[in-house]
Amino acid sequence: MINFFKKKIKKGSLYAVLYGTHKGKFLTYVKKGKIGYQFLMTPDMINIEVPFEEFDKGLECGILDFVEIVPNDVKKTVDKQFECNVGDTDRIYRK
Repeated sequence: MINFFKKKIKKGSLYAVLYGTHKGKFLTYVKKGKIGYQFLMTPDMINIEVPFEEFDKGLECGILDFVEIVPNDVKKTVDKQFECNVGDTDRIYRK
């Protein structure tokens, strides 16, 4: 079933991980990938790609909680760190 009321994720959206392996971490949205949304996970400073369906399910089930859209200066810092990690395959994690 298609949810026409689903909110579109925006660059710089910050989500708290409330349960699971990454409990206590934060995900800052950077860009849309081929199979999922790409985030910088803090405080580990690791790039992570979460499949679209898993992300939506995480929001619906309360595993993820929207916190805020970070300020522009934070977005720039997140983008720079994300790009630095792209060349370092040890720091890219696919969920």
